[in-house]
Amino acid sequence: MPTDADIPEDRSAPTQQTEDQEDMADTVIRLDPRDLHTIIQGVKADATSTSQSPSATHSFKREGFGRVTYYPRATQETSVAVSKKRRIEEDPPAICAEEKDTGPRNAQKVDKLLSTGAIQETGCDSHSLLHIHPLSVAKGRKLRLVLDLSHLNKFLHVPKIKLDDICSILNVLPDHGFMATFDLKAGYHHVRIKDSDTNYLGFRWEGRCFKFLCLPFGLSSAPYIFTKLLRSFIKVWRAQGRGVAIYIDDGIIFERSKEACQDTISIIRADLSRTGWFFADNKCKWSPSHSCKWLGFHIDLSSMVISLSLDRLTKAIQRLRVMTQRMKPSLYDRLRWAGTLSSMHVVPDYVDKRFTRAVAREIAAAQVKEWLLSKTWDKTAEEQIELQYWEQKLRSSPQACLKPVVDNIITPHILDVDASNHSVGAILRNSVGVIISRTFRELPEHLLQESSTARELFAIYFALDAYKDSISRVLVNTDSLSSVAMYKKGSLALHLHQMAQRIWDLEQNHNIHISMKWIPRGGNCEADLASRLIDYDDWRIADHIFRALINKWGQPNYDMFANDRNTRCDIFFSRYQCPGSSGVDAFAQVEPWQRGLLWLVPPINMISKTLKWAYMHKSRGILGCPLWKSQPFYPCIKSGYLQGIHFIKDSVIFPVGTKLFKEPQIPGAFGSEFSQSPFIFILMDFAQRSQD
Repeated sequence: MPTDADIPEDRSAPTQQTEDQEDMADTVIRLDPRDLHTIIQGVKADATSTSQSPSATHSFKREGFGRVTYYPRATQETSVAVSKKRRIEEDPPAICAEEKDTGPRNAQKVDKLLSTGAIQETGCDSHSLLHIHPLSVAKGRKLRLVLDLSHLNKFLHVPKIKLDDICSILNVLPDHGFMATFDLKAGYHHVRIKDSDTNYLGFRWEGRCFKFLCLPFGLSSAPYIFTKLLRSFIKVWRAQGRGVAIYIDDGIIFERSKEACQDTISIIRADLSRTGWFFADNKCKWSPSHSCKWLGFHIDLSSMVISLSLDRLTKAIQRLRVMTQRMKPSLYDRLRWAGTLSSMHVVPDYVDKRFTRAVAREIAAAQVKEWLLSKTWDKTAEEQIELQYWEQKLRSSPQACLKPVVDNIITPHILDVDASNHSVGAILRNSVGVIISRTFRELPEHLLQESSTARELFAIYFALDAYKDSISRVLVNTDSLSSVAMYKKGSLALHLHQMAQRIWDLEQNHNIHISMKWIPRGGNCEADLASRLIDYDDWRIADHIFRALINKWGQPNYDMFANDRNTRCDIFFSRYQCPGSSGVDAFAQVEPWQRGLLWLVPPINMISKTLKWAYMHKSRGILGCPLWKSQPFYPCIKSGYLQGIHFIKDSVIFPVGTKLFKEPQIPGAFGSEFSQSPFIFILMDFAQRSQD
């Protein structure tokens, strides 16, 4: 079993930017950075302190603001990033923006910020030092004052940060588990700005001048600072095997049992309270429950489904109504609707995503022409079709299943299709590969000068149309990757999208279940294609490590994440088609997960899904992964809340500095043959999982 040793943080996870939250509470708490550092070390208890613990005081110059000499020079990466951003030889020029219209309600909010200590009034004779920025009002569930710091943000270098959004926890939510949610009150206002930098955060209101003393909304580095501050807590909790995630100031707790959930709630409340954090009590749901609302989604673990919250669904319907009722929607209207569709990305399936391309196509064209947001124009026929589709879709309150969808039905027919410069052809086979029929035809004249993708889409449509009366379920093999992608979600290119639409219509009208698969061209073309692909997850366990493990636990039958260069078993499944591969995509297989001993060394971002898949199929296997405490998968192997700790039968941990990997030919997830963090191999068995 893994212990609570000092386990380095994951620094290779995918990154993404964030946006401001919907609400901001009223209380402001300012912490001394030395006190916060001491308290954090007390919370971490059994974890070794890091040399760069987060501080509650933020200096702009530490984040790349000010003169060149203030930029961090510890790594070459930082210097390169800064130089690409902008070379700054001096402080940004002062700005004195015009005061916007005021109102009684907004004046009350300024007074509230003043009374809590979030802002401070400064004399008007200090205009030469104070940077005065526009103050705008952001409309949400309640009004919120936001500094327009677009001028200041130009001089900030903002590192990217991984955020624990809804997608990061979907694969680790326990079946029939319990959850709770919490919200930090005035989250940004817990962080005080360095005194010498507060003059950069000024504004004027009703003839009076003020400046922010704490982290304001509108500062581009605010999400990064705030997330890094809470990351130390997340690392400690996950190292204890607790299921928790925080997106900015919105947190969620998830555990397998009600008792475990209540225990985690108590720990998190105590840790945050005694380190100076305040909760928005009216937004916190501390009672363990099978269902909860988080980040605009409703999660139900009793039925394992996720859907849009009532607020988000209502807002989506309202924005859809704007698009449908206006004969000439503006660019702003289209952008808001596209943003609404994007915010629902967890719930729509691949069919729904086909009905997002028309609006996206119009937005892209408008941006190329540099139209203003207020520019209006007629809806296209394709846009109207999409809007009608979403009217029906939203009326039915869409939801998605949290359990992996497994298709056990064997396709009785296989269609191999191809297109040349002048013709298209198709071969129909039965389920064992025996040829049943062949067909071909010349390309229509209008397609002779089209792209290979257009010709391949026509070949697919022609083949399906030719055999539509003979097939009900079919696997279509094509050597065009772009055609597979366009079949799944359409294209921004109108003529290609219309060709994909013809395939979808044929599929629906004739009740044909189609699975689309890419295959290599074969021969020398396959080698040419392989030479152009770079797999940064192609890391390999050293031979002596593998031999030691199989001597201890036995020889695996299947290698689920491999290729012909690094496989450890005769039967393996690869990310891309390669010689000897038994199939592409480990998660597209069924039988191997249900029989034999599996060798599982997945890419880092697939570890959570691998555990979930093994749990669903009652698999037995050897899992290898780095012990990174801050990763969502860590509590699974720490406490096993997916199914209880019983699925871990044995484990071996290799310390930092072990010669664990074969020397990589290209920089990958680890970049060295020596481990830079503890690495664990687990013998797991979900086949003998305990009954609830």
